[in-house]
Amino acid sequence: MQVGAFAIRRATRQLLKQVSLVRRSPTKRAVKHLQSITKNDEWGTPIDILRNGCREFHINPKLDVAASRYLHIPYCTKYYTIDDDALTRPWDMDWWCNPPYTRVRDFVGYGIKQVEMHGVRGLFLTYAKVDTRWWHDLIEPHCRYKFIRGRVRFLTPYGQQRGPAPYPSVYIYVGPETVQGGA
Repeated sequence: MQVGAFAIRRATRQLLKQVSLVRRSPTKRAVKHLQSITKNDEWGTPIDILRNGCREFHINPKLDVAASRYLHIPYCTKYYTIDDDALTRPWDMDWWCNPPYTRVRDFVGYGIKQVEMHGVRGLFLTYAKVDTRWWHDLIEPHCRYKFIRGRVRFLTPYGQQRGPAPYPSVYIYVGPETVQGGA
């Protein structure tokens, strides 16, 4: 049976569309990321990212509330690792937090409460998911923020730099002036 040239071109176009959709699927990268954070949800902050955030918000943190077991922020004199369970400890000095992606809402909510309780200031580095409930419930009414241009290349718990993050990142500042008077 002979197939016409028109039918061949149409079948080829349909096949190319399918291949293109598979290759460019936005969910594919997100699914890979979700699979990877179930294996490792502990990523270090590159020092230049930390310095830029501290300079932007005029903060000098002394406590890292989500430190890696092996990699600590050099400015901080005190830190909590996953073993210390930061969400049960006081954040009673200016702090830095690069929270696990799987617990961002928990850390942000706890951080806001700690600022209200202790009158300290804090700076988060997290993904910029502005369409989420936690963003609208916690960030918009209680914090100031600045988006980071490009994708951050986080560090493994041992200090090795990895590929770019799957999402854009943002600095989120919270202090006595933002939780009481609004941002």
